[in-house]
Amino acid sequence: MFLFAAVLLLQDCSKQGPVIDAGSPGFEPKGIQLFYQGKPFTGILRSKIPALDQVELAEYHAGLQHGITREQTLDGKLIAERPYYAGAKHGIHKTWHENGQMKTFVEFKYGKYAGEAWSWYPSGKPFDYRKYNDQGELLLSRKWREDGQIYMNQVFQNGEAIGMPGSKLCDPAKNEKDQPASSNEKKENAP
Repeated sequence: MFLFAAVLLLQDCSKQGPVIDAGSPGFEPKGIQLFYQGKPFTGILRSKIPALDQVELAEYHAGLQHGITREQTLDGKLIAERPYYAGAKHGIHKTWHENGQMKTFVEFKYGKYAGEAWSWYPSGKPFDYRKYNDQGELLLSRKWREDGQIYMNQVFQNGEAIGMPGSKLCDPAKNEKDQPASSNEKKENAP
């Protein structure tokens, strides 16, 4: 199914299509595809989220989410950017705090976690780090308090956690290369 969808998308990704509000009549989900007026939707689906004063703009091609989905405040401030490929999360998903500091940085490969996943406090200090292999299996998980103190550090083998989170406080990292990356460093090193 994924290969078939990818072939459909590659046939004509140059047409972005219209921007249509999600509440418009004629939208119908069928499985993982979205249809508009009886045809697989190609264009940008605009969804307003009044409770959060936000709007989401999601790119679709051949009925599948494909391209960049952006969430922004009503005044246009970007708060999330998530790439999709043939209906699956693929690439680097980023979100930002209201103050502009990066909130999350998560890598996906064809719908699975792959690589690194970071989250930060609004101050820019790291909160959470996870490392995944290409099959989406968790390899490492680490969490920090806002003062920089590590309070959880686990390694995973064959899906089993090694270590006991919260059993005692970990000593802060002393080696410079072991220091957590700040959200600003991640922004500069992001592809």
